[in-house]
Amino acid sequence: MKDVLLSRVPGLADALEGGDHHTVFALLRECVYRTVVWSNDGLLLQHYCGGDLRTLPADEIARLMAAREIGVLCGDTSTFLAKVYTLFGYEASRYYYGIPAVSEHVITVVALPTESGLVPVIQDATFNSTLVLKDAPEPSFVEVMDLLLAGRAAEVFLQKGIIEPRTIGFSDNPEGRAHLKVYRDTDILLEEPRRIVSDVSGTPLLCAQGDLDYESSYLRRHGGRVRAGLARALCKPEEECQVLELMLFPLRMPVLEDPSLHDLIEQLRQRIDDFHRRLCRPETAVVHTPG
Repeated sequence: MKDVLLSRVPGLADALEGGDHHTVFALLRECVYRTVVWSNDGLLLQHYCGGDLRTLPADEIARLMAAREIGVLCGDTSTFLAKVYTLFGYEASRYYYGIPAVSEHVITVVALPTESGLVPVIQDATFNSTLVLKDAPEPSFVEVMDLLLAGRAAEVFLQKGIIEPRTIGFSDNPEGRAHLKVYRDTDILLEEPRRIVSDVSGTPLLCAQGDLDYESSYLRRHGGRVRAGLARALCKPEEECQVLELMLFPLRMPVLEDPSLHDLIEQLRQRIDDFHRRLCRPETAVVHTPG
């Protein structure tokens, strides 16, 4: 798959040769964004890997998605992106955050090589985006989290790449049709679903293009609920809550093999733990699960 990407993604080879890691990260993230088939029921994911995408190599994931055999949500999208980064020699891991029953999300944290060592940065292939600061266009994961912990979430912005309609797949069974109804009722679909068969197994499914963008789709559907949940958890007025503060509630911290990155993550974990202990409602503190 690495050779295929080098030959088909304009600018990737030059960025790698020039050590322009940020461009490499963005190009590979956008490639995953365009490749992923979105599906709540996974299509044939259970059949191919027992539901665990981590067991499949990146090239097999790409092949099965192109054939409309499997579909994923944000968790496996982040897994796929981490696998692609690993193909090019980068260390990468998932970061799973959110408030249960409010909203949860998974992004990819990848290690950026710098003169002073490896620095973890945020990449999100679900929304083809990363996070930036007004005065720092290329912040580290730790810098972003420190601002959130300091109550300065308004200084953190989403920077998006090219945004396009996404391919959404639904199994042609009661579960798939139930998900289809939800997507139709929430005005996500941009067209009437069409019946097709997957290219390898010939399995029938329903497929449609949909709007899954952060602003036009996610915030429209979940923004109010997220802010209400954050108001309760952070003990402040709802109008003062920023949706990105959801990242203050890590359900699973990333585990990176490099010792220096591991130390950074452990320090961040401790700061987040301290933050939750200081909240006015101790019962809102989140129990962390080792990543």
